Amino acid sequence: MYRVIEQFADLQDDAHVYNPGDEFPREGVLVNQARIDELSGNKNKLGKPLIEEFGMNEPTVAAEQVEKPSKKRSSKK
Repeated sequence: MYRVIEQFADLQDDAHVYNPGDEFPREGVLVNQARIDELSGNKNKLGKPLIEEFGMNEPTVAAEQVEKPSKKRSSKK
Protein backbone atom coordinates (compact mmCIF):
# COMPACT_ATOMS: atom_id res chain seq x y z
CA MET A 1 0.00 0.00 0.00
CA TYR A 2 1.16 3.52 -0.72
CA ARG A 3 0.37 6.86 0.87
CA VAL A 4 0.61 10.23 -0.88
CA ILE A 5 3.18 12.57 0.69
CA GLU A 6 3.01 15.47 -1.83
CA GLN A 7 -0.03 16.71 -3.72
CA PHE A 8 -0.01 15.84 -7.41
CA ALA A 9 -2.33 15.35 -10.36
CA ASP A 10 -1.90 11.86 -11.81
CA LEU A 11 -1.59 12.41 -15.53
CA GLN A 12 -2.06 8.69 -16.12
CA ASP A 13 -5.40 8.74 -14.25
CA ASP A 14 -7.35 11.51 -16.02
CA ALA A 15 -5.48 14.16 -13.94
CA HIS A 16 -7.00 12.87 -10.67
CA VAL A 17 -5.63 15.00 -7.83
CA TYR A 18 -4.08 13.14 -4.90
CA ASN A 19 -3.57 14.97 -1.61
CA PRO A 20 -1.16 14.13 1.22
CA GLY A 21 -2.52 11.24 3.25
CA ASP A 22 -4.53 9.75 0.37
CA GLU A 23 -4.01 6.10 -0.48
CA PHE A 24 -2.41 5.45 -3.87
CA PRO A 25 -3.73 4.26 -6.19
CA ARG A 26 -7.34 5.10 -5.53
CA GLU A 27 -9.87 2.28 -5.47
CA GLY A 28 -10.49 0.73 -8.88
CA VAL A 29 -7.27 2.01 -10.47
CA LEU A 30 -4.45 -0.37 -11.32
CA VAL A 31 -0.84 0.78 -11.74
CA ASN A 32 2.29 -1.12 -12.66
CA GLN A 33 5.53 -1.29 -10.70
CA ALA A 34 7.26 1.15 -13.07
CA ARG A 35 4.66 3.81 -12.17
CA ILE A 36 5.11 3.11 -8.45
CA ASP A 37 8.88 3.48 -8.87
CA GLU A 38 8.44 6.74 -10.78
CA LEU A 39 6.15 8.31 -8.17
CA SER A 40 8.14 7.07 -5.16
CA GLY A 41 11.43 8.37 -6.56
CA ASN A 42 12.59 11.63 -8.08
CA LYS A 43 12.27 10.66 -11.75
CA ASN A 44 8.87 12.27 -12.25
CA LYS A 45 7.79 15.72 -13.47
CA LEU A 46 7.99 17.22 -9.97
CA GLY A 47 11.45 15.76 -9.33
CA LYS A 48 10.70 14.47 -5.83
CA PRO A 49 8.98 11.48 -4.16
CA LEU A 50 5.21 11.84 -4.23
CA ILE A 51 4.22 8.57 -2.54
CA GLU A 52 5.68 6.29 0.12
CA GLU A 53 5.05 2.69 1.02
CA PHE A 54 3.26 1.91 4.27
CA GLY A 55 1.91 -1.28 5.70
CA MET A 56 -0.11 -3.00 8.35
CA ASN A 57 2.84 -3.11 10.78
CA GLU A 58 3.15 0.67 10.97
CA PRO A 59 1.65 2.20 14.09
CA THR A 60 -1.22 4.56 13.58
CA VAL A 61 -1.31 8.07 14.99
CA ALA A 62 -3.91 7.02 17.55
CA ALA A 63 -1.74 4.14 18.76
CA GLU A 64 1.28 6.42 19.06
CA GLN A 65 -0.66 8.83 21.27
CA VAL A 66 -1.81 6.20 23.74
CA GLU A 67 0.27 6.25 26.88
CA LYS A 68 0.59 3.20 29.04
CA PRO A 69 -0.12 3.88 32.70
CA SER A 70 3.01 3.77 34.77
CA LYS A 71 3.20 1.49 37.75
CA LYS A 72 4.54 3.58 40.56
CA ARG A 73 5.59 1.79 43.66
CA SER A 74 5.30 3.52 46.93
CA SER A 75 8.51 3.93 48.85
CA LYS A 76 6.54 3.70 52.10
CA LYS A 77 7.11 0.58 54.21
